[in-house]
Amino acid sequence: MTFSYQDIFNASDANKVSVLYTKNGVLMANAAPTAEGADQVRGTYQYVFDNFNYDLQFNILEIEVSGNTAYARSTSKGSFVIKVSGQTVAVDNRELFIFKKVNGSGK
Repeated sequence: MTFSYQDIFNASDANKVSVLYTKNGVLMANAAPTAEGADQVRGTYQYVFDNFNYDLQFNILEIEVSGNTAYARSTSKGSFVIKVSGQTVAVDNRELFIFKKVNGSGK
């Protein structure tokens, strides 16, 4: 699941990324308001992809599963390009993904 996210995120596809979330999913992006629900999550990603191009590689540190819920701790490193200026910025992130099984797949 996390590597699907990596590939879709790097492809800058807000619709495909937001489908990975539940209908009431939450996105807590750096330096941005918390996005709650499918419309806000998609809108946040659309804003990000309209303004930046990312190239990130994720490294899974831990995955823990309990029933229909799981979490994954990861790091991601790479860069993004600010579209308006062409400036490249290096990034080194830490992430926590919380998954819920919905209709047989993790969201």
